[in-house]
Amino acid sequence: FLIAACGGSPLCVWWVQSLLGLLVSLSLTWLVWVRCGNAGAALGVGIVHSLYLNQLAMEAAILSETLCSALVVLSVLLYAFSRPRFGLGWAFLLGLASAATALTRPLFFFFNPLCALFAGARLKDGRQPLLRAAAGVFITLLPYLVLGLLLSELNRRTTGVFAPTTIGGFAIMNQSAPFVEEAPDEYATVRDIFIRYRDRRLLETGNWNCAGSDAVAEIAEATGWSQARVAQEMTRMSFHLLLRHPVAYAEKVAKSWVFFWRIPIYWHTDKLVPERATGLLNGAWRIQKMIGVVGCAFFLLLCVAIARRCMKDGGHTGW
Repeated sequence: FLIAACGGSPLCVWWVQSLLGLLVSLSLTWLVWVRCGNAGAALGVGIVHSLYLNQLAMEAAILSETLCSALVVLSVLLYAFSRPRFGLGWAFLLGLASAATALTRPLFFFFNPLCALFAGARLKDGRQPLLRAAAGVFITLLPYLVLGLLLSELNRRTTGVFAPTTIGGFAIMNQSAPFVEEAPDEYATVRDIFIRYRDRRLLETGNWNCAGSDAVAEIAEATGWSQARVAQEMTRMSFHLLLRHPVAYAEKVAKSWVFFWRIPIYWHTDKLVPERATGLLNGAWRIQKMIGVVGCAFFLLLCVAIARRCMKDGGHTGW
């Protein structure tokens, strides 16, 4: 969306994403200040987001993370500041924002249904509480369903694949990569080419993330398939393997969770100019990494606490 809006200009995308990042920082500062009444905490949250090195790396790249982050924050603001007048209109706006989040980055497919549950909990009061709650859930889900179907139909007309995304297979390959050698011969072309790119990635970076994306061009050339068709075949092959190796898949998910907590830096520090900036950046990252791990743990615990409180009092919690 941003690429199209910017006329394909990478510089324009960078500027827009930088402005979105600044807007997110200001929004988080405002949210914490208004809800907590602590100016120091609000300023700290804004500064941490503004100076977080990985966030700056995302803003400088043509990726969906920055727009997705902005939409997540927008959804949180809609929910937090609609109290106590939250009604079906607010539920619909929340549904639009959370649906846009999920369609921007399909990894957030759960976000709209999660917001729908919170909307239903907040509307569960007054007369006919169950009916109001059900209406809130439906109204919040409606934009997701409608926009998802429209996007799927657009993809069907342009690529022949009826789905909100046509590249999901590339990510799924990260899960089946450890045992892709066991794929049946009907997937021989995809399997053999992917193995070469997986091994190359493993040698160069220590992991095989994005090997599926790397292999797409060669697979498409070897088979004559479109990118969408390659992703479909990767998806079929991966599901075949994952169903045969559920324990290995669970181990891979567990390792991915550990990798998430390690929070690798996304910058190529060896390419910085001047060179002395490398040491400064690496030192700053070591501090930020510790803050990030603590912050992630605190965020997860806070989410659990807020969810329990929200469900307990019918969604009338201050958050």
